[in-house]
Amino acid sequence: MGASPSAAYSASKAGVRQMVRNLALERADQNIRISSVAPAVVKTPVYNGFMSGEERALILPAFNGFRDSGHNGQPADIAQSFLENANWMARIVLPVGRGVKACRTRDREGPVTRGRPNAR
Repeated sequence: MGASPSAAYSASKAGVRQMVRNLALERADQNIRISSVAPAVVKTPVYNGFMSGEERALILPAFNGFRDSGHNGQPADIAQSFLENANWMARIVLPVGRGVKACRTRDREGPVTRGRPNAR
């Protein structure tokens, strides 16, 4: 299991984003607001279903370098972010990632860098 984006995963997330937008428009006349949250890696029991404890201990910390905070989120982090903004949201997907480094690359010999191949 790698930490790189995949085409299938990205396509599924694009579908969720568009579904939220369309559902929000369809239900607006009923005064129903629809939004969603797009969290970064969050430490939850969902990983127990497809990773052993050893795999979780090895793989999940590998995602820590993808964010400026240096650690994965907790469920309370996501809930707080969403609830703090819920009264002002409609028809959006709220990205919650605590500084996910969107422009990261990996050179063949070195660590993940911040958008600059071969940066040291």
